[in-house]
Amino acid sequence: MKIRFRTEPDRVTTSQPTALQLTVTNSTGETVEDLMAVHEKLMHLVIVSSDRDEFAHLHPERGPDGAFTILHTFSRPETYWLFAEVASRRDGSLLERHRLEVVGDLPRGPRQSRTPGQRGTIVTDGTQVELRRPLQIRARTPVSLGLVVTDPATGASPTDLVPYLGAPIHAVFIGTDGRFLHAHSGEHDPESGGGHSGHATHARPVLEVTAVFPQADRYRMWAQFRRGERVITAPFDLDVLD
Repeated sequence: MKIRFRTEPDRVTTSQPTALQLTVTNSTGETVEDLMAVHEKLMHLVIVSSDRDEFAHLHPERGPDGAFTILHTFSRPETYWLFAEVASRRDGSLLERHRLEVVGDLPRGPRQSRTPGQRGTIVTDGTQVELRRPLQIRARTPVSLGLVVTDPATGASPTDLVPYLGAPIHAVFIGTDGRFLHAHSGEHDPESGGGHSGHATHARPVLEVTAVFPQADRYRMWAQFRRGERVITAPFDLDVLD
């Protein structure tokens, strides 16, 4: 399988909606029809700027011609990486990276980054997220990462955590060279009656995800979970040693 990628218009500029079209084909160029949903979606599309300051996790819809399309507006003139994931019943899973150059004007005002650094806490979308991680993270060794989610004003644990795409938490990691890693916690069991997994520390839920990093690097991590109808995205940096 391969993914054929095009944009409409061909020249992508900032602040203008762009149609991103992705078509999954087989070795003879025919559209693959036997795609199956993974984490509730037929296609996952992750867009990351090459400086890793911008992130989007999208789900293009498949049209009658078999092509997946979604509109997206890029905010800065920059090189972007697009990571598309699909799975076929016959051919298995596929991850492809595409490079896209965006031209245009820089946004007005000071540039702001939501990244809090390698350790600590971030407040985003009315939610405080604390990263818990080992002192050292080694490549090729499973590591457990935990997020403690609280209300920034009261310190109370939220009561509206619900599964996002079939799991309590998803995490995407991108290395400095564009290396992609996706991890998530265990599938949500509707019989369990809970909206999160992991364990509780002092009555605070810890959303946990396990990852194995293939090589030493500084990875940007985006953890995503859901509160009610809102998807919360929390970025952190992780230094992984050999």
